[in-house]
Amino acid sequence: DPLCGRRGVACNLRFRHTSTSSPLVRLPQLAALGAQLEMPLVIACCAAGATAATLLFRSRSLKAARELQKLDRELHELDQVDVTLYLIRHGEAIHNIEERIVNANSKRMLAELGLNEGEDTYEAIVQGARKMVLQNPLLHDAPLSEHGQREAEGARERIKAFVAQRALPEPSVVFVSPLQRALKTAAIIYEGHPDLRVCEDLRERQTGLPCDERSPAKQLRKRLTFQDMVWNLMESTVSVKTDADTNDGHESPSRSSWRHVDIEDSSSVRCRSTLALEKLLDCGASTIGLVSHKGFLRELERGPLGHPEAKEFGNAEVRVYELRRAPTGHMCTR
Repeated sequence: DPLCGRRGVACNLRFRHTSTSSPLVRLPQLAALGAQLEMPLVIACCAAGATAATLLFRSRSLKAARELQKLDRELHELDQVDVTLYLIRHGEAIHNIEERIVNANSKRMLAELGLNEGEDTYEAIVQGARKMVLQNPLLHDAPLSEHGQREAEGARERIKAFVAQRALPEPSVVFVSPLQRALKTAAIIYEGHPDLRVCEDLRERQTGLPCDERSPAKQLRKRLTFQDMVWNLMESTVSVKTDADTNDGHESPSRSSWRHVDIEDSSSVRCRSTLALEKLLDCGASTIGLVSHKGFLRELERGPLGHPEAKEFGNAEVRVYELRRAPTGHMCTR
C-alpha cells in the first residue's frame, strides 16, 4: 500500500448501527483498540442518518490486521440482535412531589444565606432535608400520583409510536418491580398483557426510607389491578431483609448462600442489576420489557449494559436497547 509502504496492510472494518440520530457509539472503543494494535484510525465515514460506518485502519503488522479482521467478523455477527430490551421508569409517585417541594425550599433558603450549589455544605443540607421529609411513614411504598398515572399513559402512547416508527417488536414478557409505583405503571402501559411478571430483583435501591419499602406480596396480589400478574419471582438473588419479608413470609430467605443487606450502596445495586439481567435474559424471550426505578436503572445502564455516562431516567422515561452476546462472551448493546 503506498500509504504504508510495501509491508503495509490495510484493513477495512465495517460496523452497522441502528440509530438514525445518535453518533456511532462504539467508534471511540474501536479507535482505541486500533491504537493499541498500532493501527491508527485514518478514515471514519458515517453520513448523517446512515445505518453503517466504514472505518479504515492502516498497519505494517499483518498480525494486528488479522486481529481487527477477527473483530470485524464478530461485529458482523452483532448485527443480528439477540434481545430487544425496553427499560421504563415508573411515573411520578407521591414521594417525588415531596422531594421536589423540599428541594426547592432548601435551595431558596440556602441562596438567601449566600451558599452556592456544588459546595459540600450546600449539598449536605439539601440531602439532609430530603431524607428528613422522606422519613414520613405515610410515604410507605409510595403509590403513583395522579400526574404519574397520566405520565404512564403518555409512555404507553410513546411506546406504541416508537414500535410503529422503528418496526420494533413489542415485549412478549414484561418484568416489573414489586413496589406499587412500578406495578401501577406497568398495569397502565401494558394493560391486558398476558405475561406480566413481578420480580423482586428489580426493586429500588434499599435505602431504609419508607417510600422504598414494598408492601407484603400477599397484600398486593389481592388488588384487582395486580391480580393477573405472575408473582413467582419474589425470591431475590441478593436478599434484602424488609418488614414485608417478616410480615408476608413468602419471601423469607431459604438459601444460606444469599447475602443479607439492610441498606444497599451503588455497588450492591449494580451487582443485583447484573444478576437480574442474566436471570431475565434466561427467560428465552426475544423482546423484554422492564419496569423499575431510577436507582436500579442507573446501575443497570452504567454497569452490565456498558454505558457508564448514561443520564438518570426521568419519570416514565422509556429507553430501548438491542443486546447481543458476542462470541467472546461479552455483552454488546446499542
